[in-house]
Amino acid sequence: MRAFIWGALAVLGAFPALADCRDDAWAARSRIEASGPYRYERHVWNQNFRRQECGVIDPGRAEHEYPCSDRAYGQYEVIVIDSKVWENDGLGWFPSGERLNSFSLPELFARFKEEASCLGVVTEDGRTFEKYLFASKEGKASIARLFVDPSSGLPVRMEWDGSVNSVTTYTYDPALRIEIPAVDLEQRRATSLARFDAAVSASDPACRARFFETVERGRKASFRFSRQGFMSHDGGTMGAFSPPFSFRFHHLDLSQHYPPRDATYIADDPWAGPNGYDETKVYADLKYLRWELMPLPDEVGGTRCMGKDLVEGHEYDVIDYDIYGDDHSAKRLIQTRRMQIDPISRLPIRIQIQRPDWHDPSQQRFIDIQTRHYEPFVVTR
Repeated sequence: MRAFIWGALAVLGAFPALADCRDDAWAARSRIEASGPYRYERHVWNQNFRRQECGVIDPGRAEHEYPCSDRAYGQYEVIVIDSKVWENDGLGWFPSGERLNSFSLPELFARFKEEASCLGVVTEDGRTFEKYLFASKEGKASIARLFVDPSSGLPVRMEWDGSVNSVTTYTYDPALRIEIPAVDLEQRRATSLARFDAAVSASDPACRARFFETVERGRKASFRFSRQGFMSHDGGTMGAFSPPFSFRFHHLDLSQHYPPRDATYIADDPWAGPNGYDETKVYADLKYLRWELMPLPDEVGGTRCMGKDLVEGHEYDVIDYDIYGDDHSAKRLIQTRRMQIDPISRLPIRIQIQRPDWHDPSQQRFIDIQTRHYEPFVVTR
Protein backbone atom coordinates (compact mmCIF):
# COMPACT_ATOMS: atom_id res chain seq x y z
CA MET A 1 0.00 0.00 0.00
CA ARG A 2 1.02 3.66 -0.25
CA ALA A 3 2.20 3.75 3.37
CA PHE A 4 4.89 1.15 2.73
CA ILE A 5 5.87 2.82 -0.54
CA TRP A 6 6.14 6.34 0.93
CA GLY A 7 7.99 5.05 3.96
CA ALA A 8 10.50 3.44 1.64
CA LEU A 9 10.80 6.32 -0.79
CA ALA A 10 11.28 8.75 2.05
CA VAL A 11 14.80 7.40 2.55
CA LEU A 12 16.13 8.87 -0.69
CA GLY A 13 18.44 11.92 -0.61
CA ALA A 14 21.51 13.77 -2.10
CA PHE A 15 24.50 14.43 0.29
CA PRO A 16 27.78 12.57 1.06
CA ALA A 17 27.75 9.98 3.82
CA LEU A 18 29.79 9.92 7.00
CA ALA A 19 30.97 6.32 7.08
CA ASP A 20 31.26 6.19 10.87
CA CYS A 21 27.54 7.00 11.33
CA ARG A 22 25.98 5.05 8.46
CA ASP A 23 25.19 2.09 10.71
CA ASP A 24 23.63 4.40 13.32
CA ALA A 25 21.49 6.09 10.67
CA TRP A 26 20.29 2.80 9.20
CA ALA A 27 19.58 1.43 12.66
CA ALA A 28 17.54 4.51 13.56
CA ARG A 29 15.48 4.18 10.40
CA SER A 30 14.93 0.42 10.78
CA ARG A 31 13.35 0.99 14.22
CA ILE A 32 10.20 2.25 12.45
CA GLU A 33 9.55 -1.30 11.29
CA ALA A 34 10.98 -3.02 14.36
CA SER A 35 8.99 -1.03 16.90
CA GLY A 36 5.71 -2.90 16.72
CA PRO A 37 2.38 -1.36 15.61
CA TYR A 38 2.41 2.34 14.83
CA ARG A 39 0.12 5.03 13.45
CA TYR A 40 1.23 7.38 10.69
CA GLU A 41 -0.03 10.64 9.22
CA ARG A 42 1.49 11.82 5.98
CA HIS A 43 1.21 15.02 3.94
CA VAL A 44 2.25 14.54 0.30
CA TRP A 45 2.59 17.26 -2.34
CA ASN A 46 4.35 18.74 -5.34
CA GLN A 47 3.50 21.56 -7.73
CA ASN A 48 0.57 19.57 -9.15
CA PHE A 49 -1.25 18.09 -6.17
CA ARG A 50 -1.60 17.85 -2.41
CA ARG A 51 -3.09 15.06 -0.31
CA GLN A 52 -3.13 13.59 3.18
CA GLU A 53 -2.74 9.90 4.07
CA CYS A 54 -3.40 8.19 7.40
CA GLY A 55 -3.23 4.67 8.70
CA VAL A 56 -1.91 2.02 11.05
CA ILE A 57 0.85 -0.48 10.28
CA ASP A 58 1.64 -3.68 12.11
CA PRO A 59 5.10 -4.28 10.57
CA GLY A 60 5.47 -7.47 8.60
CA ARG A 61 1.81 -8.41 9.11
CA ALA A 62 -0.84 -5.84 8.25
CA GLU A 63 -1.81 -2.31 7.30
CA HIS A 64 -5.01 -0.30 7.71
CA GLU A 65 -5.24 2.83 5.54
CA TYR A 66 -8.17 5.19 6.09
CA PRO A 67 -9.26 8.75 5.18
CA CYS A 68 -7.72 11.33 7.47
CA SER A 69 -11.00 13.24 7.78
CA ASP A 70 -14.64 13.21 6.72
CA ARG A 71 -13.72 15.79 4.07
CA ALA A 72 -11.35 13.42 2.25
CA TYR A 73 -12.71 13.05 -1.28
CA GLY A 74 -12.79 9.66 -3.01
CA GLN A 75 -10.53 7.86 -0.54
CA TYR A 76 -11.27 4.23 0.33
CA GLU A 77 -10.57 2.51 3.59
CA VAL A 78 -8.18 -0.38 2.95
CA ILE A 79 -6.98 -3.28 5.09
CA VAL A 80 -4.10 -5.52 4.05
CA ILE A 81 -3.30 -8.63 6.11
CA ASP A 82 -0.48 -10.76 4.76
CA SER A 83 -1.34 -10.92 1.03
CA LYS A 84 -5.12 -10.37 1.34
CA VAL A 85 -6.77 -7.00 0.66
CA TRP A 86 -10.18 -5.62 1.66
CA GLU A 87 -11.64 -2.23 0.73
CA ASN A 88 -14.51 -0.11 2.07
CA ASP A 89 -15.90 2.69 -0.10
CA GLY A 90 -18.51 3.72 2.46
CA LEU A 91 -21.00 1.03 1.42
CA GLY A 92 -19.38 -1.83 3.32
CA TRP A 93 -16.29 -4.00 3.14
CA PHE A 94 -15.53 -6.20 0.12
CA PRO A 95 -12.55 -8.43 -0.74
CA SER A 96 -10.26 -6.79 -3.26
CA GLY A 97 -7.99 -9.66 -4.29
CA GLU A 98 -4.41 -10.29 -3.30
CA ARG A 99 -1.44 -7.99 -3.06
CA LEU A 100 0.96 -9.30 -5.67
CA ASN A 101 4.00 -7.22 -4.71
CA SER A 102 5.66 -7.01 -1.34
CA PHE A 103 6.14 -3.45 -0.11
CA SER A 104 8.08 -4.35 3.03
CA LEU A 105 10.63 -1.69 3.90
CA PRO A 106 13.72 -3.95 4.07
CA GLU A 107 13.07 -5.27 0.55
CA LEU A 108 12.55 -1.78 -0.85
CA PHE A 109 15.59 -0.38 0.97
CA ALA A 110 17.75 -3.01 -0.69
CA ARG A 111 16.88 -1.58 -4.12
CA PHE A 112 18.39 1.85 -3.39
CA LYS A 113 22.02 2.89 -3.11
CA GLU A 114 22.20 5.75 -0.69
CA GLU A 115 24.43 7.70 1.66
CA ALA A 116 23.70 8.77 5.21
CA SER A 117 25.01 11.41 7.56
CA CYS A 118 24.41 12.21 11.23
CA LEU A 119 23.45 15.79 12.00
CA GLY A 120 23.62 15.42 15.76
CA VAL A 121 21.12 16.69 18.33
CA VAL A 122 18.76 19.47 17.24
CA THR A 123 15.94 21.35 18.98
CA GLU A 124 12.73 22.23 17.15
CA ASP A 125 9.56 23.64 18.70
CA GLY A 126 10.93 23.00 22.16
CA ARG A 127 11.65 19.30 21.50
CA THR A 128 15.04 17.63 21.19
CA PHE A 129 15.75 15.15 18.40
CA GLU A 130 18.61 13.17 16.93
CA LYS A 131 18.65 14.10 13.23
CA TYR A 132 19.85 12.00 10.31
CA LEU A 133 20.12 12.78 6.60
CA PHE A 134 19.77 10.24 3.78
CA ALA A 135 20.76 10.89 0.16
CA SER A 136 20.25 9.02 -3.09
CA LYS A 137 23.10 8.09 -5.41
CA GLU A 138 20.91 7.16 -8.37
CA GLY A 139 17.97 8.64 -10.26
CA LYS A 140 16.45 12.00 -9.40
CA ALA A 141 18.14 13.77 -6.49
CA SER A 142 16.13 13.68 -3.29
CA ILE A 143 16.79 14.20 0.38
CA ALA A 144 15.27 12.58 3.46
CA ARG A 145 15.58 13.85 7.02
CA LEU A 146 14.79 11.54 9.94
CA PHE A 147 14.03 12.89 13.45
CA VAL A 148 14.47 10.44 16.33
CA ASP A 149 13.29 10.76 19.94
CA PRO A 150 16.53 10.30 21.95
CA SER A 151 14.71 8.92 24.99
CA SER A 152 12.99 6.05 23.14
CA GLY A 153 15.27 5.76 20.13
CA LEU A 154 12.18 5.74 17.88
CA PRO A 155 11.76 7.88 14.75
CA VAL A 156 8.92 10.40 15.12
CA ARG A 157 9.10 12.30 11.82
CA MET A 158 10.41 11.77 8.28
CA GLU A 159 10.71 14.60 5.76
CA TRP A 160 11.35 13.89 2.12
CA ASP A 161 12.22 16.44 -0.58
CA GLY A 162 12.20 15.39 -4.22
CA SER A 163 9.94 15.32 -7.26
CA VAL A 164 7.24 14.52 -4.70
CA ASN A 165 7.58 15.86 -1.16
CA SER A 166 6.23 14.37 2.05
CA VAL A 167 6.22 14.83 5.80
CA THR A 168 5.29 11.77 7.88
CA THR A 169 4.78 11.60 11.63
CA TYR A 170 4.82 8.35 13.61
CA THR A 171 3.23 7.39 16.93
CA TYR A 172 3.74 3.96 18.46
CA ASP A 173 1.17 1.92 20.38
CA PRO A 174 1.59 -1.81 21.13
CA ALA A 175 -2.19 -2.05 21.72
CA LEU A 176 -3.03 -1.28 18.07
CA ARG A 177 -4.66 -4.22 16.28
CA ILE A 178 -5.66 -4.78 12.66
CA GLU A 179 -8.28 -7.48 12.19
CA ILE A 180 -10.03 -9.02 9.19
CA PRO A 181 -13.12 -6.87 8.53
CA ALA A 182 -16.66 -8.24 8.48
CA VAL A 183 -17.86 -8.71 4.87
CA ASP A 184 -21.57 -8.81 4.02
CA LEU A 185 -21.96 -8.40 0.26
CA GLU A 186 -25.76 -8.70 0.32
CA GLN A 187 -26.05 -5.89 2.86
CA ARG A 188 -23.50 -3.85 0.90
CA ARG A 189 -25.60 -4.08 -2.26
CA ALA A 190 -28.84 -3.35 -0.38
CA THR A 191 -27.22 -0.26 1.17
CA SER A 192 -26.03 0.96 -2.21
CA LEU A 193 -29.45 0.53 -3.85
CA ALA A 194 -31.17 2.32 -0.97
CA ARG A 195 -28.77 5.28 -1.30
CA PHE A 196 -29.29 5.41 -5.06
CA ASP A 197 -33.07 5.40 -4.67
CA ALA A 198 -32.84 8.11 -2.02
CA ALA A 199 -30.73 10.28 -4.35
CA VAL A 200 -33.27 9.88 -7.16
CA SER A 201 -36.19 10.64 -4.84
CA ALA A 202 -34.48 13.80 -3.57
CA SER A 203 -34.17 15.19 -7.11
CA ASP A 204 -36.69 17.60 -8.63
CA PRO A 205 -38.75 15.39 -11.03
CA ALA A 206 -39.00 18.19 -13.59
CA CYS A 207 -35.21 18.67 -13.57
CA ARG A 208 -34.61 14.94 -13.92
CA ALA A 209 -37.05 14.74 -16.83
CA ARG A 210 -35.34 17.69 -18.50
CA PHE A 211 -31.96 15.99 -18.13
CA PHE A 212 -33.04 12.77 -19.86
CA GLU A 213 -34.89 14.70 -22.58
CA THR A 214 -31.55 16.39 -23.30
CA VAL A 215 -29.68 13.07 -23.33
CA GLU A 216 -32.29 11.62 -25.72
CA ARG A 217 -32.09 14.66 -27.99
CA GLY A 218 -28.31 14.31 -28.17
CA ARG A 219 -28.60 10.59 -28.95
CA LYS A 220 -30.66 11.35 -32.06
CA ALA A 221 -28.17 13.81 -33.57
CA SER A 222 -24.81 13.31 -35.31
CA PHE A 223 -21.81 14.78 -33.51
CA ARG A 224 -18.06 14.67 -33.20
CA PHE A 225 -16.72 14.31 -29.68
CA SER A 226 -13.52 14.41 -27.69
CA ARG A 227 -13.12 12.72 -24.33
CA GLN A 228 -10.32 13.72 -21.99
CA GLY A 229 -8.54 10.95 -20.08
CA PHE A 230 -7.43 11.45 -16.47
CA MET A 231 -5.60 8.20 -15.75
CA SER A 232 -1.84 8.39 -16.33
CA HIS A 233 -2.06 5.98 -19.27
CA ASP A 234 -5.24 7.37 -20.87
CA GLY A 235 -4.53 9.80 -23.69
CA GLY A 236 -8.22 10.35 -24.38
CA THR A 237 -10.56 9.55 -27.26
CA MET A 238 -11.54 11.46 -30.39
CA GLY A 239 -14.55 10.18 -32.27
CA ALA A 240 -17.79 10.61 -34.14
CA PHE A 241 -21.31 9.31 -33.60
CA SER A 242 -24.28 9.06 -35.95
CA PRO A 243 -27.73 7.63 -35.21
CA PRO A 244 -28.97 5.13 -34.57
CA PHE A 245 -25.79 3.76 -32.94
CA SER A 246 -22.66 3.99 -35.09
CA PHE A 247 -19.25 5.10 -33.85
CA ARG A 248 -15.81 5.85 -35.22
CA PHE A 249 -13.09 6.66 -32.71
CA HIS A 250 -9.37 7.00 -32.14
CA HIS A 251 -8.01 6.16 -28.68
CA LEU A 252 -4.51 6.99 -27.48
CA ASP A 253 -2.77 4.97 -24.74
CA LEU A 254 0.10 6.88 -23.14
CA SER A 255 1.56 3.86 -21.34
CA GLN A 256 3.17 2.74 -24.64
CA HIS A 257 1.99 -0.78 -23.85
CA TYR A 258 -0.58 -0.52 -26.64
CA PRO A 259 -0.51 1.32 -29.97
CA PRO A 260 -3.09 4.03 -30.77
CA ARG A 261 -6.38 2.38 -31.62
CA ASP A 262 -8.82 3.21 -34.41
CA ALA A 263 -12.18 1.47 -34.67
CA THR A 264 -15.48 1.82 -36.49
CA TYR A 265 -18.77 0.18 -35.47
CA ILE A 266 -21.96 0.25 -37.52
CA ALA A 267 -24.43 -1.10 -34.99
CA ASP A 268 -28.15 -1.69 -34.63
CA ASP A 269 -30.17 0.65 -32.44
CA PRO A 270 -30.22 -0.89 -28.92
CA TRP A 271 -33.27 1.25 -28.12
CA ALA A 272 -35.34 -0.15 -31.01
CA GLY A 273 -36.87 -3.15 -29.22
CA PRO A 274 -40.31 -3.22 -27.58
CA ASN A 275 -38.80 -3.17 -24.11
CA GLY A 276 -36.52 -0.19 -24.65
CA TYR A 277 -32.75 -0.25 -24.27
CA ASP A 278 -31.14 -3.70 -24.70
CA GLU A 279 -27.54 -3.88 -23.47
CA THR A 280 -26.99 -7.25 -25.22
CA LYS A 281 -27.10 -5.44 -28.58
CA VAL A 282 -24.16 -3.22 -27.65
CA TYR A 283 -20.62 -4.27 -28.58
CA ALA A 284 -18.34 -4.56 -25.57
CA ASP A 285 -16.10 -1.76 -26.87
CA LEU A 286 -19.08 0.59 -27.05
CA LYS A 287 -20.55 0.02 -23.60
CA TYR A 288 -18.21 2.51 -21.95
CA LEU A 289 -18.81 5.13 -24.66
CA ARG A 290 -22.56 4.66 -24.32
CA TRP A 291 -22.24 5.11 -20.52
CA GLU A 292 -20.15 8.26 -21.07
CA LEU A 293 -22.31 9.83 -23.80
CA MET A 294 -25.81 8.50 -23.13
CA PRO A 295 -26.35 7.58 -19.44
CA LEU A 296 -29.49 5.62 -18.59
CA PRO A 297 -31.99 6.40 -15.79
CA ASP A 298 -30.65 3.55 -13.64
CA GLU A 299 -27.14 5.03 -13.94
CA VAL A 300 -28.01 8.57 -12.82
CA GLY A 301 -28.85 9.37 -9.21
CA GLY A 302 -29.33 12.98 -8.16
CA THR A 303 -29.96 15.69 -10.77
CA ARG A 304 -29.80 19.41 -10.01
CA CYS A 305 -30.75 22.21 -12.43
CA MET A 306 -28.21 24.96 -11.75
CA GLY A 307 -29.44 27.77 -14.00
CA LYS A 308 -27.11 29.51 -16.47
CA ASP A 309 -23.34 29.40 -16.93
CA LEU A 310 -21.19 31.70 -19.10
CA VAL A 311 -18.28 29.86 -20.77
CA GLU A 312 -15.96 31.51 -23.30
CA GLY A 313 -18.60 34.09 -24.11
CA HIS A 314 -21.41 31.55 -24.58
CA GLU A 315 -24.29 31.10 -22.16
CA TYR A 316 -25.40 27.54 -21.38
CA ASP A 317 -28.09 25.92 -19.29
CA VAL A 318 -26.49 23.75 -16.60
CA ILE A 319 -27.57 20.47 -14.99
CA ASP A 320 -25.40 18.70 -12.43
CA TYR A 321 -25.89 14.94 -12.12
CA ASP A 322 -24.44 12.00 -10.21
CA ILE A 323 -23.43 9.07 -12.38
CA TYR A 324 -23.32 5.53 -10.96
CA GLY A 325 -21.83 2.21 -11.97
CA ASP A 326 -22.11 -1.37 -10.74
CA ASP A 327 -18.82 -2.12 -9.07
CA HIS A 328 -17.87 -4.75 -6.49
CA SER A 329 -21.42 -5.99 -5.88
CA ALA A 330 -22.79 -2.47 -5.38
CA LYS A 331 -24.31 0.40 -7.33
CA ARG A 332 -21.69 2.98 -6.53
CA LEU A 333 -21.43 6.72 -7.12
CA ILE A 334 -18.63 7.20 -9.64
CA GLN A 335 -18.63 10.94 -10.23
CA THR A 336 -20.59 14.13 -10.05
CA ARG A 337 -20.82 15.64 -13.54
CA ARG A 338 -22.05 18.86 -15.08
CA MET A 339 -23.85 19.04 -18.42
CA GLN A 340 -23.76 22.34 -20.30
CA ILE A 341 -26.67 22.64 -22.75
CA ASP A 342 -27.11 24.97 -25.69
CA PRO A 343 -30.27 26.98 -24.83
CA ILE A 344 -31.41 27.20 -28.48
CA SER A 345 -30.79 23.70 -29.85
CA ARG A 346 -31.18 22.20 -26.34
CA LEU A 347 -28.36 19.78 -27.14
CA PRO A 348 -25.58 18.84 -24.67
CA ILE A 349 -22.37 20.65 -25.66
CA ARG A 350 -19.92 19.99 -22.85
CA ILE A 351 -19.63 17.55 -19.95
CA GLN A 352 -17.48 18.35 -16.91
CA ILE A 353 -16.54 16.26 -13.91
CA GLN A 354 -16.15 17.41 -10.33
CA ARG A 355 -12.70 16.76 -8.91
CA PRO A 356 -10.73 17.89 -5.88
CA ASP A 357 -8.55 20.90 -6.47
CA TRP A 358 -4.94 19.71 -6.92
CA HIS A 359 -3.62 22.17 -4.35
CA ASP A 360 -6.50 21.96 -1.86
CA PRO A 361 -8.31 18.57 -2.01
CA SER A 362 -11.03 19.85 0.34
CA GLN A 363 -12.18 22.18 -2.47
CA GLN A 364 -14.03 20.86 -5.54
CA ARG A 365 -13.99 22.23 -9.07
CA PHE A 366 -15.45 21.22 -12.42
CA ILE A 367 -13.13 20.47 -15.34
CA ASP A 368 -13.91 19.47 -18.92
CA ILE A 369 -14.04 15.79 -19.76
CA GLN A 370 -16.12 15.75 -22.95
CA THR A 371 -17.02 18.20 -25.70
CA ARG A 372 -19.29 17.81 -28.74
CA HIS A 373 -19.71 19.50 -32.11
CA TYR A 374 -22.93 18.74 -34.01
CA GLU A 375 -23.01 18.45 -37.78
CA PRO A 376 -24.89 16.25 -40.24
CA PHE A 377 -22.93 13.16 -41.34
CA VAL A 378 -23.13 9.37 -41.29
CA VAL A 379 -20.42 7.13 -39.83
CA THR A 380 -19.33 4.63 -42.52
CA ARG A 381 -16.64 2.01 -42.69
